[in-house]
Amino acid sequence: LSFLGLTKRYLISGRSMLPLLKEGDIVFLSRKKRDHLQRGSIVVFDDHGNKKIKRVTTLAEETCIVEGINAAESEVPHRIDRSQIRGVVRSVLSS
Repeated sequence: LSFLGLTKRYLISGRSMLPLLKEGDIVFLSRKKRDHLQRGSIVVFDDHGNKKIKRVTTLAEETCIVEGINAAESEVPHRIDRSQIRGVVRSVLSS
């Protein structure tokens, strides 16, 4: 996942979100990072200095569990703090 320019948009790399997102797609993030988070939201988050994109599967007050859509290419689910979320995907420009 690579940051592109001053707006919150990221270039997709990897296969964990197939078929929804594919390598080369560009995602645009909502400015409301955590306010309207819900189960099924696609989020960009910080993971030890790296940006990752995953789907929210479980919500708690301060944390959530996120995972990729493509089980064959995805890592194990992550429990993340809501403060790690950089934005919620609002639109996609397909490659």
